[in-house]
Amino acid sequence: MMRPPIYSSPDDPEPAKPASRIYIPTRERHGCLSVWLVLYAITGVIALFSVSSMVPQLVRVLPALPVYLLFLVMLGEVICIVATFFWKKWGVYGYLVLLTLSMILRLMLGLFTLRTVGSVVFGYAMMYFFALQNIDDYE
Repeated sequence: MMRPPIYSSPDDPEPAKPASRIYIPTRERHGCLSVWLVLYAITGVIALFSVSSMVPQLVRVLPALPVYLLFLVMLGEVICIVATFFWKKWGVYGYLVLLTLSMILRLMLGLFTLRTVGSVVFGYAMMYFFALQNIDDYE
């Protein structure tokens, strides 16, 4: 059975055109970045729990303010990583700022090792090559 044409208005003899389909582009993140974000979030939460139990012992040996700041920076890094996973620009930029602050605090505490340098360089590289190159996709 054929439907009668739908007109825009009663006076318009031209039938209304059907609405065109709306194209909603999908955002695709690089697979390496996705895996790194998920693993970083999981290990970051585990590290926060383990460091939170060690803070009282660290405060006895190291200056208290940088230790507490480092703990807050670690918490902020995990929050920014999760925000980056959910396509938030502030997560990308916040992570880069907190990574720099973390590096400075580790230098102040004497905890700056080769492993720390490697993780900082790797964090900058992941964000630069996979997130900042597509920053227009982020909200």
